Parts: sequence; C-alpha cells; structure tokens
Amino acid sequence: MSADRVSPDRVRASGAAPIEKGRERREGAGRFAGGGTVAVAWLLAALGPLASAAQRSGLADPGQPFDRIRLKSGREVEGRVVHRGPEDWIVRVGTRERSYARGEIDTFDSLAARLAHGLKLIETLPTRRSGRPGRTGRFGAVGLHLDVASQLRELGLEREAQLVLWTALTISPGDEAVHTALGSKRSGTHWLVPVGARPVPLELARSRAADWGAAWEFATTHFRLRSNLPLEACLTAAFDLERMYALFYGLLGEPLDLREIVEPLEVWVYADRRAFPEVSGHLGGYFSRQENRLHIDASGGPSRALLAHEATHQLLFNAARASRRGDGVLPGWVDEGLAQYFQAATAGDGSRLDFRLGSEVEGWLETHRRASYPFSLSRVLTFTTSDFQGSESRLKYAQAWSLVQYCLHGEDGALRPGFMAFLAGTLRGRDSAVHFERALDGAAPDLMELEQRWKRWVAGRYGG
Repeated sequence: MSADRVSPDRVRASGAAPIEKGRERREGAGRFAGGGTVAVAWLLAALGPLASAAQRSGLADPGQPFDRIRLKSGREVEGRVVHRGPEDWIVRVGTRERSYARGEIDTFDSLAARLAHGLKLIETLPTRRSGRPGRTGRFGAVGLHLDVASQLRELGLEREAQLVLWTALTISPGDEAVHTALGSKRSGTHWLVPVGARPVPLELARSRAADWGAAWEFATTHFRLRSNLPLEACLTAAFDLERMYALFYGLLGEPLDLREIVEPLEVWVYADRRAFPEVSGHLGGYFSRQENRLHIDASGGPSRALLAHEATHQLLFNAARASRRGDGVLPGWVDEGLAQYFQAATAGDGSRLDFRLGSEVEGWLETHRRASYPFSLSRVLTFTTSDFQGSESRLKYAQAWSLVQYCLHGEDGALRPGFMAFLAGTLRGRDSAVHFERALDGAAPDLMELEQRWKRWVAGRYGG
C-alpha cells in the first residue's frame, strides 16, 4: 500500500512543517548528503539535538514511529495508518483500530513517505568500498553519516538514525562527534557505547556479541534483528530488511490492497551453527509461523539471497494474516514462487543491496526446461508447502518460480493484471485452480491453453 499522497488533500512529509516547507528542507539536505554545500559548522551545531535524542533513548528501542493525521475538526491523531480505502481509513492507535471517513481528513503526515525519503538518504552514503575518507568533515564519510542521521531524526526515523550512527562508528570507532550523537559516555580516554543495561567499550561489545546470549539487537521501522554476526554485517542486514519491505510493498501493496504491518517482525541470524535451531528439511534458514520469526544460519557467511527468500515468506504470512482471511496461509506454489522471485532479484556489492525485479535464473529455467516429466499446471496449482520438502523439490521450486515469473513478466506483462487479481483473492481464501483460471480468463481461455503458452515461454527463455 502506497502511503505517500492523499489527493486532493494536503500531505505533510515531516512532523511539524507544512508540505511546502518540508520539501524545501529535504531538497537542501539532499544536496549536502550527495556531497554538497552545507558548512561544517552547521553539522557541529546539529550534534546538540542528536546527542540529546540518543541520551533520552539510551539506545533502547525508542518505540514505534507513527503517522500523524490532522482532522478538519482540528484534532490530531497519532498512530499507524494500516489501510487507506476510498471511503475511510483505518488507523491503529495503540492496540485499537479506529476508522475515519476520508472526508474528515485535512492533512496526512505519512510515515511511509518519510521512510521512503529516509532510505533514499541512506542510499547516498558512501559504502565501505567507496574509499571515501573516514574523517569528520564536510566531505568525509563520517560527516555525511552524521548529517543523514540528523535528517532521519527530523523525519521521525529514530531507529534508522541509530543504525546510521553505528555504521559511522565502524568507519571511525573513536570519533567524538559520532559517540556524542549516539549517546556514548566517556570514561577517561575511552568511550562506552550504549548497549544493554550497562555501557561498555566498543571492542568489548563486539567481543561479547559473538556469543548468541549477548547478540546484537537492532530495530528498524518494520523489523527487529538479533544476530551474533560482526557488527558491520548486522547493520547491513538491518538495512537490507527495510529495503526488502519497501520492495515487497512497492510491488504488491497497492494491487493486493495490503494492510501495513505494524508490529516489528523478528529476524534472528546466527553466526554459529550451534545456536541455530535446526528443523528437518530446512537447510540454511526458515520462517517459523508459530513464532512469527525468521531463523537464518549464517555460519557459512551471510546470504542476501536466503534472507530475501525467507523474508518474503514472513511478509506474505503477515500480510495475509492482516487481511480478512486472517490465517496467513497461502497456496504453496504462491508462497514459494514469490519467495524465489524476490530471491532472484537480489544484487549489489558487499555493502549495499540492490533489487532487480524480474531477474531470471538460468539454472531454474534449465531445471524446468530439461525435466523429462515436468509437473502439469493443474498439479503446480495444488502444491502445498509440504510438497516442497518431498521428492523432486528442485523441480517444484523451479516451476513455482517460472510460473510466477511468467505471470508477472511473460507476454509483455499481459498476464500481470489477472495474476495480481488472483493474488488478491488468495489473501481472502480464494486460492483454487478455478479461481486462478477465472482471474486469468481475459488472457487465456483455459488452463490447457495457458499451460502450453507457459511451456513455450520457458523454452524460449532457455534454449538449451
């Protein structure tokens, strides 16, 4: 669900300023973040509010960020807009949901819009591979991180601001400006970073976090990450998860009329296999519906592809559970096919994740194309989650992915509207082969015809 514009109502992009003033402030900030013209004095002056915010939070979770709605009556409502319908909006305030008629709403300060802008600011930061000097200053990497952290706090994105400051510490561990902004405490010649109940030196925090019992814990707007990976890898994973959420909702939110996920999703990433709770049939990682938690075995090193795959399961489950159907269970081929689809889209260097939707995996195409007896379309449509743990699982994964890929990108996108209509129906329990056939009725007369076209598409994409 896109939440960055209310037409014809006015929309605010930051907490206190009207849209005109907010836009001016963001444009100026963007120039500096990209290597611009703001004096270093401004940066140092900004450390005051940065430090006070960090000290208030003590680097504990500052709590959920929120949307702000001003009603035409003059009343302001702070909460999370979970659904925006044509007639009314649903707002979560605490644990209760309230409905407001669209005509009651005057202005809307959108968290989604602020987060989208915040992620763009984060994208302007130099990566560890960029070679940008790690000094505090107008053009130094640390200075840019401090500036972006300040802007994120202005946007009400305290969790992301803290991640940026921790990232700055990995560049310059002894930087006074970063420690001040983060809320560290000085002890003699050392800085004590705010982790847990008692601040400790950064190197001690790194050493302790290698033990799962004292693992790093970081929060973003939509996730809570726990991991005993090195600090740099933890921060990378946290940013990757938030980008994954933005990509998922960017593709599926509006077409499927998804409700926003309000409660942070738990992701546990293990650096050693001993702590990883293994489950039969799940190699490397899995999503536990009972716990609503991801478990990722990163003992062989972090895998962005695996994280994207399993995060898709978690997002689909929670999006479906928040729908009217409420149980979070989707057809197996949809669940695995979309997870493979987002997995295939992962790209980027060691410091930054990019997504390229529609990317094809030759190995999966080859598996489908070369199979002596591929599963029929009618059989694929009945795959359950457990089917992917049985025999010929590689072929099942390949065909689930190729069907999703074909429905989204095949035939110049002609099947996409019908496929999106089918996906929207699955969230409400209409997930049978009959519903699939009806949803794509405008693109293919029946399943047999669609199956032949699917096979020809696969053969054309892989000519081996």
